[in-house]
Amino acid sequence: HMFVKFYRYKVENKNLNLWKKINDRTRIIFKRCGVKSQRLLRKDREFTHIIEIEYYESKKYFLKVSKKIDKNEEVKSLYKEFMSIVYGKRLIEEDFDKI
Repeated sequence: HMFVKFYRYKVENKNLNLWKKINDRTRIIFKRCGVKSQRLLRKDREFTHIIEIEYYESKKYFLKVSKKIDKNEEVKSLYKEFMSIVYGKRLIEEDFDKI
């Protein structure tokens, strides 16, 4: 079964360019580690609502990739910057199995 990681959060529109810069760099690093992902955006007056979906061949593979990513110093720095623009510091994270 494929393992799927789901993230949902929102960013104020004034921070959207910074979010894009952070996300583009992070996606390059994650892709090099074997992560397939997609982003879904919905913009309203004040906020952009974002859903990110990451696909892994299995939960075991996800754990292996996560360890590698967590050791990356650039990712640590990007995550800190990312969380500074996530509205209310509210990041919803869920796990799913694709069957």
